[in-house]
Amino acid sequence: MSNAIIPKNASELVRSEGLQNQVAKALPDKRDAERFMRCVVTACNKNPKLWDCTPGSVASVILQAAQWGLMPDGHHAHLIPYGNDATLQFDYKGILALIMRSGEVAHVYADVVCKNDKYRFNLGKVEEHVVDLSSDRGEPYAAYSIVRFKDGETSACQMSKAEIEAIRKASRSGSSGPWATYPLEMWKKTVFKRHAKWLPRLPREVQQAIQDDNQAEFGSRTVDGQPVQSAAEAVKEVVKKAKAEPAPQQEPKADDPIDI
Repeated sequence: MSNAIIPKNASELVRSEGLQNQVAKALPDKRDAERFMRCVVTACNKNPKLWDCTPGSVASVILQAAQWGLMPDGHHAHLIPYGNDATLQFDYKGILALIMRSGEVAHVYADVVCKNDKYRFNLGKVEEHVVDLSSDRGEPYAAYSIVRFKDGETSACQMSKAEIEAIRKASRSGSSGPWATYPLEMWKKTVFKRHAKWLPRLPREVQQAIQDDNQAEFGSRTVDGQPVQSAAEAVKEVVKKAKAEPAPQQEPKADDPIDI
């Protein structure tokens, strides 16, 4: 019979030697284990609802983050509670880190576009984005991403504020978590995730990470009380409702989304 002590709650689990040993095995660099667990404790202390999550869900997301080699520090990955379940969501910087590890990509850039910027997007290319930091940039109204592969091939994608807002509203954490704390970083992440769908050359690891992130952020949820089984359906429902309401003045019009 095993003498292992089963943690009664998330706090006991996080501080258990057993989980720490599993994290060390899962991390690409075992030397990061102590720092990784400090990040976990800090994340839970910042959001105490994580301590109330089931130990099983907490263990799952901690080991997921360790396997991806991403610190749950709020810059590369986020631990977010949904009811009694903990979930793992990646930050734009976390997805970028996975991309650069692959060795296939030479450069990735994403940015937001504000009212007073000079910006021109034409035929799938960002032809100009000039920012004058000596004056107020104004409100953001779009975001874009650019990927350059090592063989010189480039690709770009842009999204309007209305499209991004539709995705935020469909998210289970659209009014909290990183959407509330780092909204413009989430704009960049959102446009890049859309962009990645059209980049089959991205490593399978990155595609899987984005798929896992979508499942964590959207899952199976409801919009206005109706069950929605996928992130794409959730976005379409929110866009449909937005189109039925009077559009606010000077608000970019949302095109039909091409999934997330």
